[in-house]
Amino acid sequence: METLKNYEPSDKGRELIAVLFPLSHENREKNILAYWKRYPQEINAVLDGFHYMLQELIEARNSGNNEETLNLSDELLFAIFKQMYEEKIFFAYDSDSGFMDAVNSFQPAIFAKPEELDLFLKNASEAAQRSLNSNSESSEEISDSVLKKVTDLCTAVEGAYEEVLRVVPSMRRSKKVIEELKGTADQLDLIDLNLAKETYTESIQTFKKQAKVISDGLGFISEVHQKHKNHLLILAIYSKYLAKVLASRESFQPIERYVLRLANGNFVQKEPDFESSDEQLQQGITNKWLRKEYRSRILKTISRLECRYHKRKLMVRLKEGTQKLDIIKELIKTVATDPEDIKTVILLARMLAEHFKKIRDPQKRKYTKEQALRYCNLAMGKIDDYLSLQGYKKVRERDVQRAGFLKTISAIRLPLIRKGK
Repeated sequence: METLKNYEPSDKGRELIAVLFPLSHENREKNILAYWKRYPQEINAVLDGFHYMLQELIEARNSGNNEETLNLSDELLFAIFKQMYEEKIFFAYDSDSGFMDAVNSFQPAIFAKPEELDLFLKNASEAAQRSLNSNSESSEEISDSVLKKVTDLCTAVEGAYEEVLRVVPSMRRSKKVIEELKGTADQLDLIDLNLAKETYTESIQTFKKQAKVISDGLGFISEVHQKHKNHLLILAIYSKYLAKVLASRESFQPIERYVLRLANGNFVQKEPDFESSDEQLQQGITNKWLRKEYRSRILKTISRLECRYHKRKLMVRLKEGTQKLDIIKELIKTVATDPEDIKTVILLARMLAEHFKKIRDPQKRKYTKEQALRYCNLAMGKIDDYLSLQGYKKVRERDVQRAGFLKTISAIRLPLIRKGK
């Protein structure tokens, strides 16, 4: 019988395994996710539970016709693989490839989405390496001159961003009046129309000027970030700067709530103090863990914002004449990095569905259709996560937003699954 090598779990891991032991496979998946969310500092115990669940699945297959698969959330699976690479925990195997080769030798595949596994492992490995590099004690010092330039730029950008927020409402109102009174012959309406045009012209000039102040500094901040990725203050500044750039690009469309929340407010002036309370220390949450967790959150935020910024640049390239298929290939990479941004996932699904209509080769049509449907399913499965990220808490608000997304996804999905399509 095929099986994995014996692996000795930690004490915390044994406690988790004892909780998982009497449960069904489906409930084990739910409980290990709940455990990780409640005790994120016990990620090594989660790895032990992960290995136990793999072993149980394999033993069930060896004893009968059980073909259940491991279907953990993408977020948890990423955290497991990232920790596996960071701590080099390969479950009694000499390397990650040895462990994964053993897991992948079972047919049908143990993992629910085996086709996505290689990319998942690659992203987790790269994230682990970035984390290891960022935790290095040999971080490069920032010169006083560079730090002063960063501080001066942040001050200028804070003022420019406030101006953007100030003029956007008047710009939108005046544009609405212009559209409503277009073609009017009424003298009073003409006075309002001319006033709206003046207001719009003045507002749009201010908007463009201040938005340019923000966007022009991104190159410098990005360069400093690339040179000082170990510096928490620079990471925090770069994260907020990206958010302000994205928020200042939306002149007429509503700003994404998640981005707006990150963009608002001033830049941080110093690194936070990482002091664990007595209660936290009893739970194993040390100063070092707090620092690492803070860095991890910032890196996750930066990844999300960079993906959104990259999408905007891709849409500009599309308008400038870049082939749609090239844009699709780039969007696939973006979605692999941030699958929780369902607006990008939906955009990708729509573009694939449009591309599908133009394909004549049967095999390519079949593959493209399956891709589009897979991204539709991904978007549907991530709606609640996306709404939570945006800060929607009221049931009614969430229901309205969810219905809107489902309607949009269905408009892409249904034509693809109809007979003869």
